[in-house]
Formats: sequence, C-alpha cells, structure tokens
Amino acid sequence: MIILCMARNVYSADSLGSYEVFGGGLDTCKVYLRLRSGSPEGLRYTMWTAGYLTAANRYIPGIYNIAGQVGLVHIFELITDYCTKHESVLYTYAVATVLDTYYMAPSSR
Repeated sequence: MIILCMARNVYSADSLGSYEVFGGGLDTCKVYLRLRSGSPEGLRYTMWTAGYLTAANRYIPGIYNIAGQVGLVHIFELITDYCTKHESVLYTYAVATVLDTYYMAPSSR
C-alpha cells in the first residue's frame, strides 16, 4: 500500500490551472499586514509561506532553493511591500506574484 501511494503522480493544478488553497493563504493582504508582526497569529504566515516555498522547491523543475541567496527575510519584505499596495488580494496571490516576478523570471534562474 505504501508503495502505491508513493508511486502516484503529483499534479500542481487541475486542467484549468485551478487549485485549492488552505490556511493563511486564504486571508487578504490586509489581514496579513495587521497580524504579521508582534502577534502569535502572525506565525501562520511564516509557516504557510515556508510550506509554499518548499512545494515550489519540490515541484518546479530546475529549482533547488527558490529563495536563493537572498533568503526568507527578503522574500517577506517583497511580500509585505506587495501587500501594502494591494490590500484586497489574497495572501496566496501576493506570494505567487512575488515569486513569479522576482524569482521565476528567466534572468533569476
């Protein structure tokens, strides 16, 4: 049984590019900005983002560490800056946009 579970294919989205989001990714940037610092609830964004980055490292071909040498601090600075300008978008969209813009461009690979 374990072998069968390990052998199955893993897909990042359905045929339309849709996928399910859980946890802190469902919050808006406005909520993230309010809770991110000095709040025990703010840890949810650190953990959620770490999981998102780990999944990117695992499932994007040719990527070992999407954060590269800049690290998580810089990524969170970029996410915070994006969220400050776009408070109504979902946190998951902010993270995806930052990664697509700054880390997935061909010049950054």
